[in-house]
Amino acid sequence: MQYYLANPALDEQVADVRRRIRLAQNGVVAEHMAARGAAYRQNYGVAIPTLREMARRYPQNRDLAQRLWSLGIRETMILATLVAPAATFTPDDARRWIADFNQVELVEQACMNLFARMPQARELCMQLLADDDEWSRVTAFTLAARTADRLADDDTRLLLARGTEWAGTDNLFLYNAIALAWAAIARRGRASAAQVQAAVNVLAAADGTRGRRYIAHEVTEELAFLDFL
Repeated sequence: MQYYLANPALDEQVADVRRRIRLAQNGVVAEHMAARGAAYRQNYGVAIPTLREMARRYPQNRDLAQRLWSLGIRETMILATLVAPAATFTPDDARRWIADFNQVELVEQACMNLFARMPQARELCMQLLADDDEWSRVTAFTLAARTADRLADDDTRLLLARGTEWAGTDNLFLYNAIALAWAAIARRGRASAAQVQAAVNVLAAADGTRGRRYIAHEVTEELAFLDFL
């Protein structure tokens, strides 16, 4: 359990957030999410657009974001990614939050709302590729898909190498993230697309696991759409 110094203003903001979440709760949505495997510690089923609108009521504040994240509630964790100031959020901060990931929705929201906007987004992506944890790997490729235009050539080669290495996984979220990242890299231009095509060819020649087949199919479709084949 985390403890914070008393701060009446922040305490009131957190209490206000919780009140608004309860008012906007949708039990049917929460039940459907749980039935599909989204097993949050607590989930009020509040829609993402509603959470985005709610986040506009509060200032960007690191301490508020941390308090919201530590509650472990689906809605407060997503709100935390919206109110955390990306300009001062560090890779170490991000990795502490990633250690709490257990739902792909959190990965997607954190990458879209916060991690991709960090000045050190590229560094975070590369650090995560070195981790053994699968949620870190899913986050790395999800983040790469959103920051493809900022990747260096060495970064691209590493993402293609690691994606090729891990494509045989049975983790749906990981092979889906690999496909998204590779497709985003291909969209940078013909030279990048040629690198991606070479990696796809390696997968096509390997044993046809579900992950390899999925990545090869999805990325080939993207290359064909781009007319890079």
